Amino acid sequence: MTTPSAGAEQTRAAVTPPQITVGAGLTRPRGHRLQVVDVADLARVLGEQPADVDGWWSPHVWRGDTRDGAAWQAACAVALDMDRDGHAALPDELARRLEEAAADGSLPGSIFHRTPAGARVVFALAEPCSDRDAFDRAAAGAAQALAAQLRELDITGIGVDPKPHRDLARLYYTPNAIAKGVRRQAAVLVMRRAPYSVEQLAALREADEPPAAPAAVQPPRAGATGAVRRARAWLAKKEPAVQGEHGDDQTFRAAAALVRDFDLDDEDALALLLEWNQGCSPPWTEQELRGKLRSARRNGKHAPGAKLAESPPRSAQPEAGASITPAAPAPFSIASVLDEQESRLERGTERIATGWTRLDAALGGGLAVPSLVVLGAPPKAGKSSWSQILAVRHVEAGGVAYVLDLENGPRRVLRQIMCRRAEVGPGEAARALADRRTGVFTSREAVERWNAAKAWLRTTLGPSLFLECTPPADLEARVAGVRQVAGDRKLLLVVDSLQKLPGDPRDDRRTTIDKWIRTFERLRYQFDATILVISEIRRGREGYAAREDAFKESGGIEYGCDLAMTLNRPAADEDTEAPATLRVELARDTEEDPRGEVASYRAVRPWYGLEEVDPVPLSKGRRGGRGPEPVKAEAAREFLRQRLAAGPARVSEVLGDGRAAGFSESTLRRAGRELGLASCTVQLKTGWRLP
Repeated sequence: MTTPSAGAEQTRAAVTPPQITVGAGLTRPRGHRLQVVDVADLARVLGEQPADVDGWWSPHVWRGDTRDGAAWQAACAVALDMDRDGHAALPDELARRLEEAAADGSLPGSIFHRTPAGARVVFALAEPCSDRDAFDRAAAGAAQALAAQLRELDITGIGVDPKPHRDLARLYYTPNAIAKGVRRQAAVLVMRRAPYSVEQLAALREADEPPAAPAAVQPPRAGATGAVRRARAWLAKKEPAVQGEHGDDQTFRAAAALVRDFDLDDEDALALLLEWNQGCSPPWTEQELRGKLRSARRNGKHAPGAKLAESPPRSAQPEAGASITPAAPAPFSIASVLDEQESRLERGTERIATGWTRLDAALGGGLAVPSLVVLGAPPKAGKSSWSQILAVRHVEAGGVAYVLDLENGPRRVLRQIMCRRAEVGPGEAARALADRRTGVFTSREAVERWNAAKAWLRTTLGPSLFLECTPPADLEARVAGVRQVAGDRKLLLVVDSLQKLPGDPRDDRRTTIDKWIRTFERLRYQFDATILVISEIRRGREGYAAREDAFKESGGIEYGCDLAMTLNRPAADEDTEAPATLRVELARDTEEDPRGEVASYRAVRPWYGLEEVDPVPLSKGRRGGRGPEPVKAEAAREFLRQRLAAGPARVSEVLGDGRAAGFSESTLRRAGRELGLASCTVQLKTGWRLP
C-alpha cells in the first residue's frame, strides 16, 4: 500500500492498485472489488461495509471476481482469526486482555477487530502479492509471530487459525455482517499505519525461534508414592490432546486430575504430564504445561485427593515388602465435612432464583446451590414448560444451564422456547423453522418478534444453555465439561425425566432409579451444581397423588434430595386447562418450613407459557375431584382473540394452530360462534375475523 521497493520486484502483483473483494451470501461466490489506498483506508472500508446478511470480504481477488482458488490473482493482506476451541463465546476477561493488547500495540498486525469467538488481526501488505508460494510464507510468518506474542503475553485459551496459509479462496464476515441471524457490531482498530512487505512477514517465520519443543521427559522424583503410580496408570488411558478437537480442554482436564484428584505437587504432576504430552498433536511446551497446572490447581472443581479415596486397582497396590508413606488425612473425613459446612455457613447459602415470585419467597430466595431438587408431576401437568422457563431465566440472569431432555426432541424444545419468546403459535413457529421466508406470519409485528427471538437465542442462550436429548455415554464427563465452561457462574442441571434414564438391564427399575439418585447426590457437590430432576408420580385408585411418597418407582428420592415438590392439577386426567398447583413436600435447606401448596400455574396459550397465580387447593375426591370449573371454553376464546388480533386468517390455519395448542375443532368452532367471528375471504379461502 506504498511504493514497492526494488527487492520486492519478483512478488509484484499484476493487480494494482491494492484491492479487496466484498460480497454477500455464502452461497453466492461472486463479489466486486474495492480499491484501498493504505492501512487507514482498509480499516475504513471494512468498518463501513453495510449490515448485509452473510456479508463478507476477502483480501484476495480472483479472475472474474468469482471466489475460486484456481482463479486467484493476488492478495493485499493476510487476515488471521484467533478463536477458542469449538468457536465458543469469548469470555469477557479474555476479550478485555485482547483489546488492551491491540490498543497498546502489543500484538503484531495492522488492523484488529473482535469476532464472537475471538478476534481478527489483518496484516496489510505494502503491495499486492501474486506469488502463491511467497504469500504462503508471509501468511505462515504472520501466524507464527501472532501465536508467539500470545504466548509471550500469557493469553491462553485461544489459538491462531492456520487455514489462511493454504486457502486462497478464503472469505471473512465483515465487522457489521448479519451472520447466523445475529448482527455483528465490531469496532475496527488501526494498530499500525505502516504496512508489511511480503519479505518482512516471511522473515518472521525464518527469524523467529521455532516453537519450543517439549522439555525432555523427567521421571518422577525418587521414592514416588502410590498416588504417582495410580495417576500414571490413569493418565495412560486418556487420549492425547489434538489441536482443533478441544485439545485445550482435554489438557486442562488431565492437569486438573493430577493436581486435584490425585493431589500431586507441581513437579510430579509435570513429570507425568510430559510423558502424556509426547502423544499430543502438536506437543505442548513445558511453559504451557506449567500454565495448565497452575490454572487447574486454581480452577479445578474436584476435592483434593478425590480419586485417592477410591479403591486402588490391583496394579496400584504396594509390592510386598515396600515401604508405605503414611497417608495424609482422608479427604472425606468427618472433620473435612465440618470444615466444609462451616465454610458454607460463613459464605451463606447461595441460591438460584426461579423467577417464580411465590416459590422464591417460600424457599428463601430460590433453589439452594448445591442441591438436588426433585419435581414430581403427572403427564400434561406442565412440568417440561416449567423447567424450561426456569433454565432460560437462569441463563438470562448470567448462569449456565445443561438440560438433558429425554421427553422431547431438540426440535420440539427449540419450537417451545421460540414460541414463548416470540409469542407466536406452534403452527407458525413450525412453519417458520422450516421456511426462512417471512410470509408464514400474518403481521409485520410477528416477523419482528420472531427475528428478535432468533437473535436472542443465539446471543443470550446460545453460549450458556446446553441441550442434549439422548443420554450421554459419560454423564459425569459431560457435566465436568459444562462446569469448566461455567467457571465461577452458577450451574443448573435439568434432567427430564428420571424414569427415562438408562440402566443396567440386570437391574429392576427401582434399583436403576435409586442408582441415579445416588449419582445426582454425588454430582451436586462434586460440581457445585443445582440439579433439578423431573420425576413421574404414582397414579393410585384416587388419581395422581401429591405427597412425599408419590414419586414413581423409588423409595430413595425422599431421602436423597434436598427439596421435593409435586406439580399437580385438581383433575389432571380430566381437565387439562385447570391450573397446576405446586406443593413443597420436603425441604432441607430453608430456615422456615415451606411445605404445602405454594403456587399454581395457569397455561398461557398458545405459546407454552405459564402464569403464576395464587395456589388452587387440591381436592381430595376420586381422581383428585373436579376442582374449579373447567376453563377450556374461555381459553379457546382467548386463543382466537390473540390469533386474530393481527387481522383475518384462513380458517384451516386457525384450526391447525388451535389443534397444536390442545383445542379440538369443535371447541374452537363453538368458541368462534360465542365470539361472533365474521366470515371473510383470505387468499381465496374462507377466513375468520374478529367482529
